[in-house]
Amino acid sequence: MKHFSSSSSTSSNIHTDVLTRSTHLRDLSAKKVRQIRNARSKLSLVHGELEKQFLVARKIQDEMKTRMHRMEKFEKEFLDGEEVPHAKELESIFTVLKERKLEPELVGQEGRTLFDFVDAQSVFALQQQAATEIQNLKRSLRVNSQYMTSVNNRLAELSRLRQAIKLPDVEPEALEKKIEEQKGFVSVIEYHAKELSHSTDMESSDASQQHKEDVKASIRHCESLVASVAQKIESTAGAFAEAYERALKFFTALEHNVPQLRSFMQEFETHTSHFDNCASNVYAMIQELKNLAAWYRQFNVAYGEMLKEIHRRQIQMRDHQRMVSHFQEQLDGMASEESKRREQFSKSYGRFLPPGLCPSLFEPVTSCRILPPSITTDLPRTLRFDSSKIDSSNVIEVQGKVNPDSVPVPVDELNKQILDEKHSPAKRI
Repeated sequence: MKHFSSSSSTSSNIHTDVLTRSTHLRDLSAKKVRQIRNARSKLSLVHGELEKQFLVARKIQDEMKTRMHRMEKFEKEFLDGEEVPHAKELESIFTVLKERKLEPELVGQEGRTLFDFVDAQSVFALQQQAATEIQNLKRSLRVNSQYMTSVNNRLAELSRLRQAIKLPDVEPEALEKKIEEQKGFVSVIEYHAKELSHSTDMESSDASQQHKEDVKASIRHCESLVASVAQKIESTAGAFAEAYERALKFFTALEHNVPQLRSFMQEFETHTSHFDNCASNVYAMIQELKNLAAWYRQFNVAYGEMLKEIHRRQIQMRDHQRMVSHFQEQLDGMASEESKRREQFSKSYGRFLPPGLCPSLFEPVTSCRILPPSITTDLPRTLRFDSSKIDSSNVIEVQGKVNPDSVPVPVDELNKQILDEKHSPAKRI
């Protein structure tokens, strides 16, 4: 009998320990659920604030991207290819102008070319200035590109930390339900533990032993369920703890990077402002170079047309002078004929008339003169027109891109400039 009593006491102590452990797990799980509820609430608030800070960082990045895109667009449109736009075009034009010899009768000396009338020094100075400004542009663009790369890298890291937070998708109500289930399991264990402790040593029948075994099995099963629930709650709590750590890392990264991004933005704006000023100057220079190219591209053909115009005017002046001489001869002949007829009238009849009867009858013949009697001009009279020099080759063809909206600068002053050169010392315009 003592054997059974000792065995019963040992079994009772074991199940009492089971009850104690299960109760402890139940209480610990309830505490964890309260912690999870508080952590979830705090993490939601923290996550919202972190999102606001992240949007600040994203806005800085977007603004910088917009400005960077505008700068890159300017570079692609105006700085793509040759170092200075229109430089090669002007070089090709000047090569043709250097080869175009001028008629000595026009400029007073041999060997002069159309290039002598190009303000080459100003053109080259403008090209050099444009090259300097273009280098400044590209330098600002490189610096801003480095800032943009740094900002993109930092935003990529912040995005990675932000996506890594991922709050556990667990509702506290579901955990509360698990706690209630766990309480039920502990109550079962407590009931069965009391049942075993109140069993008598006399109850040693097979049926009684079977019942005890069933009770023990139920206790073990409930203990495993209590432990399973506790493990799930512990795992959820761990997930929230990990999420908190990730949020803390994200917060630390934001705290470090957002001020840095603002600093980058200020530096970026400084370089962007410098870029805009340089871009405005470069654009004006490019337009001026384009206009110069359009102007000087017309020099050769304008010079050829000028020679034809001088030839046309020479013919016109000769024809006009012949007409003046012809009409003057006719007028003089008519006046002479009229004078003879009046003289004949006076001899035959006029001398018999009283002087006061018609005094105007004796007025002299009116003689008309064409003024000026001859045409004067500063156009060179010795210039010989050679049509073989005036052909389609006068038009300067330039390889490369030429904007169709380029409006050539008027060349009406070219003739005057060349003629002025004839009466002044040789010099560039």
